[in-house]
Amino acid sequence: MGLVQWNDEPVKAQGKLCKGIDDTSNCYSAKSNDFGYLIFENVEPGVYVLKIVVFSSGWIQILDESGNPVFKTVEADKIIFFDPVDVVKGDLKTTYPHGSWAVVVIETQPTLKWEEYPNADYYIVWLTSCKTTTAEGVCIPDLESPKIDGGQTSFLVSPPLVVDNHYFWGVIAYNKSGTKIAEGNGADFYVRNP
Repeated sequence: MGLVQWNDEPVKAQGKLCKGIDDTSNCYSAKSNDFGYLIFENVEPGVYVLKIVVFSSGWIQILDESGNPVFKTVEADKIIFFDPVDVVKGDLKTTYPHGSWAVVVIETQPTLKWEEYPNADYYIVWLTSCKTTTAEGVCIPDLESPKIDGGQTSFLVSPPLVVDNHYFWGVIAYNKSGTKIAEGNGADFYVRNP
């Protein structure tokens, strides 16, 4: 059993318990009830991973805080519980810099911009040049903004960025209880001399 929610409210979802990460044949399916709970019945004992689909987003594999799949062991005649799943929408729109390819920015302190997101109490902006990565190759942010109040939709980058570097950025929206509700990635950009 597992609760699926967005913005601290239950949502309708479909769920699958599968024997393996890429397995689609050894799965059990369920739809959430009116309270947002996925209840899987008559599941054979074994180790399973939970996948869900919400908001027509496609299947999402549930990961732990380290980004690893969450496996649960099902035992005969026992109920297992997954931690509540807080779904994050990926529809927060960024507006500057913006483009379908990397864009050139002629300023070392650009103002990053995005559209206001419903129910956002605050935002956090991150920016990375991907010069530092984790052991798994994930880019570590060069900077992360302090909390930006929900009514604001821009962030002035400081300190100045390095000329001729390539940067990636994004913004994350949080609700009043501090739950991540949406995120959006801006166009990557190159900083050139003004």
